[in-house]
Amino acid sequence: MLATTTTPEMEFSVDDLEQAHSAINNETKQSAYCPTKNMVTYKLSKMKRQERGVTIEHMICNKLLAMGYDAEVTNVTSPCDIIVYDNGRKIRCEVKSSCLTNT
Repeated sequence: MLATTTTPEMEFSVDDLEQAHSAINNETKQSAYCPTKNMVTYKLSKMKRQERGVTIEHMICNKLLAMGYDAEVTNVTSPCDIIVYDNGRKIRCEVKSSCLTNT
């Protein structure tokens, strides 16, 4: 609980609180992900969790295809995210991603 004092110059308003809190939130978000550091991580951080997960699955699958692997992203009800076919073997892949903010 915030204690107040009778000295007027030491009293804080709701505006003071919101201004300080806003400054902290802006600093945290800017330092975690910003376009000047890495545009890919910045854009991913702006997505919702499910959208970000599916996007990263497709990014990884596209990289596997570019590397010459036969791969496909599975549907949401599948027990894995990507299937890679290699010399008659079916390799199931699970993709995990995380973000510093809870978006």
